[in-house]
Amino acid sequence: AINEELEKYHHLQKDLISLAEKKNELNQQASENETIKRELEMIAEDSKVFKMTGQVVLHKDLEEVKISALKRSEFIQKEMEKFENEISKKTKECSELSKKIALIQ
Repeated sequence: AINEELEKYHHLQKDLISLAEKKNELNQQASENETIKRELEMIAEDSKVFKMTGQVVLHKDLEEVKISALKRSEFIQKEMEKFENEISKKTKECSELSKKIALIQ
């Protein structure tokens, strides 16, 4: 019985590490996106804006790029909230399992 609980505990810890890594990636993307949004605000309205898509550089409308950056920010925030909720849930499960294992021993 204790081996099964320990196996579950180790699996939860691996899940937590994976979730934390993904959340860190999202934090980095959020930071990069905020930098892009700040730089876009400094560009004159009549400036030409180009976006690299794969190996192709495309001309984009400034307002379209600003909207795209805003939507990207919103998406990243929602994803971060999902990961934070999942991390919280897994942390609670891990804590409860740890207490259960301590009682078994």
